[in-house]
Amino acid sequence: MFQKIVLLVAISVCFGLGVYFRYFRRPPTDDILAANSAASAAAGDAALLGQAAVGEDYDEDEEDDPVKISQRAWDRWIRLNRFVSIGKLFDKCEGIDRVMVGRVVMLKDPKGGVTSKTYLNVTLDKDVTGGLMYLTCQYNGNDLYSSHWDLCTADSDQDNRVIFCPIKAGRRKFIKELKIPNYLPKGHYSTKAWLQDQTGKSIGCAFADFTL
Repeated sequence: MFQKIVLLVAISVCFGLGVYFRYFRRPPTDDILAANSAASAAAGDAALLGQAAVGEDYDEDEEDDPVKISQRAWDRWIRLNRFVSIGKLFDKCEGIDRVMVGRVVMLKDPKGGVTSKTYLNVTLDKDVTGGLMYLTCQYNGNDLYSSHWDLCTADSDQDNRVIFCPIKAGRRKFIKELKIPNYLPKGHYSTKAWLQDQTGKSIGCAFADFTL
């Protein structure tokens, strides 16, 4: 009987270790950053919407297309800061005329693991007094999470809160850092978030893809 118990315990331990190593044991942080940097480059990080490749210089005086100017300016900013890009923000979710207004980067967390940091520069044509924030997330191509919140209170429970209504019209800059939880299993994640103002009009859309 004792031998059977020992055998069952041993099998359980081996099974648990197998699950841990297969799904939860992540590569070293530097390897995670390198993998996401390589994935971004392989995907043609600046080629979205048929625009110039990363590293291509340009003269803004020779361009009058706000879509291309914004895309290339953000690409140059990523390159100069040697950031690992994992996401893009636009003034709307669809259309070849959508303008890039921000980027999401992955950084090493001094306390362990990685964090995401979102940079947003956007110009609002009117005050935002309310609205909704939507978020969907996929894990390895499968739907994982979907929810929505009141825009004005979406991050009210966080110490680094950045959304305070009303958001006044004009040019606004936001920087938001979020810890990517260490408990998330390794794999590929895709997220989409979009914002609507009090009239239901889209005022922003964010896409992020990263691998742990």
